Amino acid sequence: MENSIIYKESHIEIHFEEQKKYLHCHWRGTVLTEEALSAYKTGLQFMRKHNVLMWIDDFTEINLPPEEALMYIEHMWYPDAEEYGMKKHAFLVKNMGFEAEVFKDAVMLANRKSKIKVDFFTDIEKIRDWLNNSD
Repeated sequence: MENSIIYKESHIEIHFEEQKKYLHCHWRGTVLTEEALSAYKTGLQFMRKHNVLMWIDDFTEINLPPEEALMYIEHMWYPDAEEYGMKKHAFLVKNMGFEAEVFKDAVMLANRKSKIKVDFFTDIEKIRDWLNNSD
């Protein structure tokens, strides 16, 4: 089951990285709110069932994440994920200017409101190092 696809829609694909025990969600193009919410709900159900405690959102090929999806993450998904014991959530983004500042603000807010460690990166290897670090 290593690196198997657990969810696939037109703009979203979630891979289970079995060896490292994390989900890697790839986003492409313009994602509809319904697609995003479905992916997050499906991923969280999978995480609970298989005791997966880390998630990567790869936003390098997305136009912009739907605002409603970001609100859902903050107000519904994080509390649910935290309740069952999720440890880390990473965002992979392009090397950006203004958008990077938005992510910095969102990450700071998430880290204040949740026990889940949240961060964003521009390099997948740095994410993998961070996920594997047990701090």
